[in-house]
Amino acid sequence: METAGYALPVLLLILLVGLVIPELFKKFRLPYVTTLIIFGAILGPYALGLVEIDDTIRFFGFLGFTFLMFMAGLKTDMDEVKQAKKEVVYMTLLNGAFPFAIGFLIAYLLGYPLETALVLGVIFISSSVAIILPSVRSSKVFDKRSVNLLTAAVVLEDAVSLFLLALFFHYFAPMNDLPLWLYFIVLVASVWALKIILPKFANLLGSGNRFFSKSDYQNELRFVIAVLIAVLLFFELLGVHPILAAFLVGILLSKNLKSEEIYNKLHVLGYGLFVPVFFFIVGMELDFSVFTELGTAGIAVFLVVFGLIFSKMLGGYLGGRLAKFPRKDSALFGMLSTVQLTTTLAAVYAGLSLGFLDRTLVTAVILIAVITTLFVPLILQFFTKKNEEQLSDN
Repeated sequence: METAGYALPVLLLILLVGLVIPELFKKFRLPYVTTLIIFGAILGPYALGLVEIDDTIRFFGFLGFTFLMFMAGLKTDMDEVKQAKKEVVYMTLLNGAFPFAIGFLIAYLLGYPLETALVLGVIFISSSVAIILPSVRSSKVFDKRSVNLLTAAVVLEDAVSLFLLALFFHYFAPMNDLPLWLYFIVLVASVWALKIILPKFANLLGSGNRFFSKSDYQNELRFVIAVLIAVLLFFELLGVHPILAAFLVGILLSKNLKSEEIYNKLHVLGYGLFVPVFFFIVGMELDFSVFTELGTAGIAVFLVVFGLIFSKMLGGYLGGRLAKFPRKDSALFGMLSTVQLTTTLAAVYAGLSLGFLDRTLVTAVILIAVITTLFVPLILQFFTKKNEEQLSDN
């Protein structure tokens, strides 16, 4: 009861911050997520120290982390990757392999162990499907071909980063005794089996030839949540980290979740309660003291921030040019790929919880998330407006 008594005021504070503060800062166009991260940092243990995390808050954060990756998976259309041509492979390789090498090299040169270097390299691959895809699709800067290729490349990068992260986690911090090669086979076989079983299981529940009917939204919502929990438990038995498990569940259900009403209800449930807690907790891990240090910590933060943004922009530009994009579109792809939010912060949260990342690296990546989610959408809006003006003049 004492734990719950402490958790309730903290949950109230987080929800009020998410409700009131974004409205106050709306004229500054401060993104909702960025607001939560910043105020989590200000109120957290490394600044004012007004809020601490107990087991209840940590559990709510875990649920937010799970919903975040689940919703990202639901918005992932693997058909776009399947239909993509070799250009997407070029874009993914250059915008993935180059940042991975830079992230690995930075951690290695700073004296971090191999596992930390590999995890940081994977984090450099990841981006934010939930931010980039709506931005690309809503803007009028790219033509239809560019939108399709950009979408497929970003989806593939995030999927690859999560899969690599799961393999590294299992190799360096295994949750079972399976050797890596057998773990890989079991993981792939499990995903394939679930892809076949889930639709058939839904049909047995009386949904006919479709995964979901359009009428009984409450039962449909219960079914989706039950599937999410059941598959998470199944993957936990396999030793798969929830960061990949939740994302896979979302992908497996993405083609079959026909009802927009169910998606909206899931979005309200996740982003109305659990996800804000997760982002607030992420903000609480931001250690301001590293910005006052002129030693290794300060250098590490600068190298990670500069290295990720530079490698993503250059890798995206080169990948775009190899895919025969115009120079402007290639540069914009590189800029957009620097956005680090959903997948990146989830990976950082997982890496911190398993002891692979220290607070200096966590602070650096969170800082990147704040910078890129704040400025990149504004830059894209500028180019969109400029493009519209040029079209109107013509």
